[in-house]
Amino acid sequence: MVTYQTCYWDVLVSGLSLTVLQKLISSSTLLPPEQCDALYLKRNIQILPEGCVSLGALNAPKIDQLARGIDLVVREGIKEAEEARKHAIAMELALQAAKEQAAREEAEAQAALAAAEEERAREQDTLMMEESIASAMEAQKRMEEEEKMREEADREMVETLRKAEERAAIARQAEAILASITGAEL
Repeated sequence: MVTYQTCYWDVLVSGLSLTVLQKLISSSTLLPPEQCDALYLKRNIQILPEGCVSLGALNAPKIDQLARGIDLVVREGIKEAEEARKHAIAMELALQAAKEQAAREEAEAQAALAAAEEERAREQDTLMMEESIASAMEAQKRMEEEEKMREEADREMVETLRKAEERAAIARQAEAILASITGAEL
């Protein structure tokens, strides 16, 4: 493939004498290849990709055109670099913001999970306390029922003993009456 640079060099070198070639002094603009391409595309100024320019081929208007073209591509290159830097900074800030947002959401999720765990633990504590209170109340009720049953049993026993004493007293009185009747009959 024939490129602009090869054609330019071939035209430049072919058919020229050594003295003419020596008159063509070249100078480097120190532009990177991207800016050399931009110079050609935007200003139609053709220089070698290495940034070399033949000073012998330049006259005053071409020097002015070259200087303005170089100024344009260098300024645009700086502007593009600044834009790229701003874009990179914006991307870093956006990434940092996204990371912070994710960290906040993670912290909120963990806090919500911890709160849910605390609520669950409180509910379990409440349930256990209610069960304990219900159990204590049931035990108290059983103790009261047992106490009532003991008191009833004690009353029944006292009543049974009282009745037994009454019967014994009646039996003694009956024996005394019988003894008095049988002693009188004799």
